Amino acid sequence: MEALAASRTVYVVDLEDALRDSAANMFVHKELATTELVAATTQPTLVVWGDQDTIMPPAQAARFAKLIPDAEAHMVDDCGHALTLDCPDETTALMKAFLS
Repeated sequence: MEALAASRTVYVVDLEDALRDSAANMFVHKELATTELVAATTQPTLVVWGDQDTIMPPAQAARFAKLIPDAEAHMVDDCGHALTLDCPDETTALMKAFLS
């Protein structure tokens, strides 16, 4: 048993750091994720953000809402990054209202 344990490697990863790295690299074509292209959005856009989001700072919600013409923005209280999991009822209500 000790020989098996000695042959294993353990990696300790800070989950928040890993998620931030993932979020920062989520765009395969980074040239498509520019401020200019976001600002050129013409589709109706719903911006929903959790005020307890530790992955993407809540201040980014205001930035997106300001960049996107006619964006509808909502900050969900006591909610983290995974809005549909953390606060499903409020998030669903916002999406239903936006889509109707």
